[in-house]
Amino acid sequence: MRYAEYGPVSGTPPSMGTALTTRRTLDRLIEAVREQRYWVLRRKADTVSWTLRELDDTSGALDAPRYESGPIGADPTPAMDWASGLVEVESWIAFTDERTAFIDELHWIVTDIARRPRAGRTLVVRIEDDPHGSSLRLVVVRKRWTATDRLSAPLHIREFSAFGDTVSVLDWASARFGADRAKWVTVAEGPRIPTPVSTSPRRKAPARRRRTVVPRP
Repeated sequence: MRYAEYGPVSGTPPSMGTALTTRRTLDRLIEAVREQRYWVLRRKADTVSWTLRELDDTSGALDAPRYESGPIGADPTPAMDWASGLVEVESWIAFTDERTAFIDELHWIVTDIARRPRAGRTLVVRIEDDPHGSSLRLVVVRKRWTATDRLSAPLHIREFSAFGDTVSVLDWASARFGADRAKWVTVAEGPRIPTPVSTSPRRKAPARRRRTVVPRP
């Protein structure tokens, strides 16, 4: 990477000759979905300098510049080279029609996925006994395909003791997975969970699992 030719940069740029340590694209995608924040490379009013800001996709607001370049020129290609040493963005796409601002391509990917209908799938929340035999009660979230009633592997597992009641569980699940809190409905009891049989004359009855689902639009 060449930094000196671009002039002084605010913030803390990498040292000369070093590359920015990058994470897996999948990790960045997960973070983008959860945080809803994306880097924007924007040309300044002087037409030769550029800034790096973060977009809050929940409001469309741009933060104050985190980094500012020296004179680079109006061509975005050198500006993208400059930005590559500062932020973990693999590819930029146009953010404005005038091509004076560019946004992390992950924004387009996440937005495109969000537009697609999710018919035929729901979320299922179950309060279950620990399958490993401990006394813990677990909150387990899975995806359910309505056509086959098939359940996915757990999307998330937490101890029920962290919530205390099912109302708190559903509040958390709604916020965590972006579900409409009002659409949760309680359905029939799920299959029984096998429990170890006691060697004493008194035996515990197999525990039941309560299943709660939310329809997905």
